[in-house]
Amino acid sequence: MLRTSFRFSSSIPSPEGQIPVVIAGAGPTGLTLALLLSRLRIPSLLVDRAAGLTTHPQAHFINNRTMEVFRPLAGLAEEVRSMSPPLDQWRKFIYCERVTGHIYGEVDHFWGQNSPHMRDLSPVPVTHLSQNRLVPLLLKRVQAGGLCDVRFSNRVDGYRVVKSGLRVTITSEQGRPFEVDCSYLVGCDGARSFIRGAAGIGMKGPAALQHLVNIHFFCPDLWQHISHRPAMLYFVFNSEVVSVLVGHDLPNGELVAQVPIYPPQQSLEDFTPEVCQHIVRQSIGLPDIPVRLGTVRQWTMSSQVANRFQAGRLFLAGDAAHCFPPAGGFGMNTGIQDAHNLAWKLAAAVQGQAGGDLLQSYSAERRPIAQANADLSVANFQDAIRVPQALGLDPRAANFLHSAVSTLFPTGASRALLSMGMAAGRSMGGTKGPLRSWRQAALSKILAAGDSLRLQFPREDLGYIYKEPGAALISEADVAASASEPLTHQSTSRTAPFEQSTAIGARLPHCDVHLAGNSADCQVLSTHALHDCFPEGSFLLLLGPLPAAAPWLAALPSLVDSWQLGVICIASGSEEVSAQHKCLARSGNPNREYLPIRAEACTAWNGAATQVDDQQAAPDTAGDLSPELSSLVMTLEDPASKWKALRKLALDGAMLVRPDGHIAWRCRSLAEARKPGQAAPASCSNRKGQHCGKPAHEAGTKSAAGASLPAQFGTCNDSLPDRHKQEGVDWLEAGAIGALCCSTSQQDQRLANRLVHDAMSRLLA
Repeated sequence: MLRTSFRFSSSIPSPEGQIPVVIAGAGPTGLTLALLLSRLRIPSLLVDRAAGLTTHPQAHFINNRTMEVFRPLAGLAEEVRSMSPPLDQWRKFIYCERVTGHIYGEVDHFWGQNSPHMRDLSPVPVTHLSQNRLVPLLLKRVQAGGLCDVRFSNRVDGYRVVKSGLRVTITSEQGRPFEVDCSYLVGCDGARSFIRGAAGIGMKGPAALQHLVNIHFFCPDLWQHISHRPAMLYFVFNSEVVSVLVGHDLPNGELVAQVPIYPPQQSLEDFTPEVCQHIVRQSIGLPDIPVRLGTVRQWTMSSQVANRFQAGRLFLAGDAAHCFPPAGGFGMNTGIQDAHNLAWKLAAAVQGQAGGDLLQSYSAERRPIAQANADLSVANFQDAIRVPQALGLDPRAANFLHSAVSTLFPTGASRALLSMGMAAGRSMGGTKGPLRSWRQAALSKILAAGDSLRLQFPREDLGYIYKEPGAALISEADVAASASEPLTHQSTSRTAPFEQSTAIGARLPHCDVHLAGNSADCQVLSTHALHDCFPEGSFLLLLGPLPAAAPWLAALPSLVDSWQLGVICIASGSEEVSAQHKCLARSGNPNREYLPIRAEACTAWNGAATQVDDQQAAPDTAGDLSPELSSLVMTLEDPASKWKALRKLALDGAMLVRPDGHIAWRCRSLAEARKPGQAAPASCSNRKGQHCGKPAHEAGTKSAAGASLPAQFGTCNDSLPDRHKQEGVDWLEAGAIGALCCSTSQQDQRLANRLVHDAMSRLLA
């Protein structure tokens, strides 16, 4: 069998014919994973059995967390937002007899808002953009990155374990099989995943909640009839049809009609062009309006989650790992967030920075989230059917009829009886006849109480917390942190507002902060943009203000040589800001926006700092910036004290944030982390995180002038890169850290070094 070689312009060494990651499936999940890996400089091969990207609209609601994933990806979030229709075209769900006819009721999911952007919760808005419009944007960026070989009309036919990793068998567009060796294989190949089946991984949950047919159609003349009543979804209930019309592009008349189907009595072959035209026109309420049909597809609504998301070097993501009812829009969003969780872990493993425990945390973290979203989606589906139940069109009655005729009658008779029974049920539904007032009142009560299908779920979208055993986290108990101030617990009420949290495992809260300085027009950026200021894949160490953060800064020279770590001090409120200004002035630092750990970092920062705000990411060249960017301490300000209210840390506390934006570790207070009789580290650490074996009292170094640097910095000469041993480089003092740290105790400095060192070592085990 043919063995294919892959060569990529990458710094990652790979033997000929081997590629770090093979991805099966070029949907939103697979493309997002390929794009994130490219940003992390990890080559990949992406194959899809289809001839090209889908043109059928499927998922269309992009939630806050997914938009946050998109935000730093070469302007992707901004382009998605610009292509999303104006909010007034999709803010409502309308329940009606026909799209142009009588309205039973409506729900405005953005009541009181003139924008889909909840600025206090996220730097980006939710959006409404169909999947068939999203995937070309992803593919364009994947191909521009130059590190992913994308091959359509190629399918994965098998894999086996070999000494170097996995050997994957792929059939090419010409029908010829070939093999490629890879380190990891990721199945993003949909609900009927071949990869999942090949790995012998089963699914848990109901496989068929409902069967439906999607009718994609174009009706350009419709907009003139509904421009005064636009909606994302029209729920249609009349004597001819029960359907849901999804408005993908209302001004241009692009919609999808979803209608139930009952196999085996009904099949996709029954949905001829004439039948589909009839369904669409009866749903619209204009029998002569021109309609052009697109694709017609049958699908099954299920609620299933894979028993595990990993089998050795094989991983599952997206619909291959979980399938939800569309109620709530969690399917595509959960898959994209799977990719976000997995990408940095694969990169760390490929680059030799992490061990197997980090990779195993993927399943430990994402499977519970998938199960929670599956359960929520089923609950949302139950909420959705409250409206037809109030109108006398209970789906349970239709399912009972289907079951009865299937059991009691042969196929031909059951088909006719099913059709007659469904027609009779539809004729008795709605708000006509003697039950009109009662049904309308029941429906109005449901909609007024908010007990129908919802669109936004900020608590579940932004507030999920990784907390199961095996997650890549360090618990507060492990670092002897204080529990004196309990974290805010989220209310279980569906109407309660979402409150951001800095709990370990939570997403880093969004908060606007300012670059330090006195200028009235100083730059404002979100805490979510802080990763953009450092090389791709960096962890962030968020500290309090100077001078309280000084003990942590003393630990930095050895830590930034061991790990890719961005360090940020944030001063909240006027008192903290003033103290930080004075501290920076005493250090002799001429620029308040940063504090160099080493002298040569000044040059890197001056040439590489880029404008970053809550909508515009750092440019694609961020990954190419000088490594010295990670040798800077950013100093930021929070004049409104919003971050202070969120951080739940003392001034001398610290927070470690993973590359995916989730909080991995916290020390609420360095002072409270001390234990009676706690000893300083017995030996110092070199830049590979290994102990050099020298006693701490011998760990001082000599500056160029011959002066001995304090031993409490926890760094011996063996731990310094060669460039810092050169004559004339007074690396610590020239970086201005020394002036800030000399007044701190040796015990605090050593403790801070050890806490961060141990946390990083354990996270990347």
